[in-house]
Amino acid sequence: MKEMDPQTFGRFLRSWPAIEAHLLFGGGIVLFSYALLAGEGPEDTGLALLFCMVAYPIVLGLLWYQQKSEVTAAVEEAIERETEPEKNRRKRIRYRRFALFFTFIVSVSFIVAGFRGWLIDGFPAHYLGYLLLLFTAAGIGGVNIWYGGPLDPRNDPPEE
Repeated sequence: MKEMDPQTFGRFLRSWPAIEAHLLFGGGIVLFSYALLAGEGPEDTGLALLFCMVAYPIVLGLLWYQQKSEVTAAVEEAIERETEPEKNRRKRIRYRRFALFFTFIVSVSFIVAGFRGWLIDGFPAHYLGYLLLLFTAAGIGGVNIWYGGPLDPRNDPPEE
């Protein structure tokens, strides 16, 4: 089990939810103790005092846990927010690699089909395949073949 930081716990004990618990249960303990010592009040004053004494640390513990959970959730959300641009950047890189792979497959298919006699509007298909293969090689070589398009690397989120 993790050790509690005394400063953090001290700050918690001075927080507004903890002060409300101090006032509620501390007031109840004082009132029921006085009623029990003075012999005034109903006969179950001792049970009410016992309830206040047992419930007080339990409620403080639950409030502490709630605050700790909220802080943990806020930190995790901040970390997630920080890493979201990196995830988007990696996703766009994967899309570009897949598009290059797909362009390579299409270019090789056109080259093979062109040598088998395919024509595209009277033009041999293997020439279009060579052109697509040239674009693929330029993309693999680092040339921005996506200029102005949806996969343009200039639209990627900046690296951290």
